[in-house]
Amino acid sequence: MSLEWGNEGRDEPRFYDIPGYKTPLVSVTTVLRMYGDFFWANIVETRKHVERLAMAHQNKKHVEHWMQDESGWQKSLVPAHVALLDGKHVSQAGLRMLKRSAEKGSLRHHMMEDWSYGVSVHEHEVREWALEKAQDHSYGVDVDEAVPSLVQLNRWLWRWKPKIVMSEARCYHYKLKYAGTFDGVMEVDHPLFQGGMIDLKPDRFERRYIAQVAAYKHSTHLYMDGKKMAMPKGLGAAILMCGDDRCGLRPIGDTLLKEYWNKMFKPALACWKAQSLALPPKGKEVWL
Repeated sequence: MSLEWGNEGRDEPRFYDIPGYKTPLVSVTTVLRMYGDFFWANIVETRKHVERLAMAHQNKKHVEHWMQDESGWQKSLVPAHVALLDGKHVSQAGLRMLKRSAEKGSLRHHMMEDWSYGVSVHEHEVREWALEKAQDHSYGVDVDEAVPSLVQLNRWLWRWKPKIVMSEARCYHYKLKYAGTFDGVMEVDHPLFQGGMIDLKPDRFERRYIAQVAAYKHSTHLYMDGKKMAMPKGLGAAILMCGDDRCGLRPIGDTLLKEYWNKMFKPALACWKAQSLALPPKGKEVWL
């Protein structure tokens, strides 16, 4: 079993196998699904998709109908009302959106990782680089959708020339039994951030992103190359936000991280663990 496992589209729970633990440790991102904003965001996106279908139906247009099978995603064009009445259409559209978003993020991670190995690309080479990475990793994302944010990240890397001290760093908390992977540790000559823990995100700022970094920051150990080591003390933290038209660094102070750790992540972790609580035995009901 690999160190990290779960659904690649991030629509199912993810876990880590850490030596010394009898059971896998739940991932930080899975824990934060217990927070309402994650579910609300999915509800909002579902509503928007249904509204787009309804508008297309009014205009008598066909829409893309995506379904997943063993060979991958299959596209067809169907009348909007057919898609609207198909119970699987919206769920499949949501699953594809999750996977596309995850794979776009994975391409940004690959670019950061390549930079850490001294492999850089020039702006005119970004699309070709992305096509090669997508093919190597069997990604189904439309590369042209991913290129704009990759270009922005590439510009940021060339502008600030960070030194990636550690890439794809896995961490865990020995007592609270959760684990996760942050994008790395960097040193950079930046006016707002001279170095520390870094995590790549889209260019929108959400509370769960801060809680995610807080969970990484308060982990007790790193697990790298099969070895456990204590989490370094005094490590700074920042989110590198990459969108289609901008890329910027947003440092997060220790005080704010501690607040999110105590008020958001730990309650979410308690909710996750509460799912294993026993229910009352059957046969004890009193029906009126």
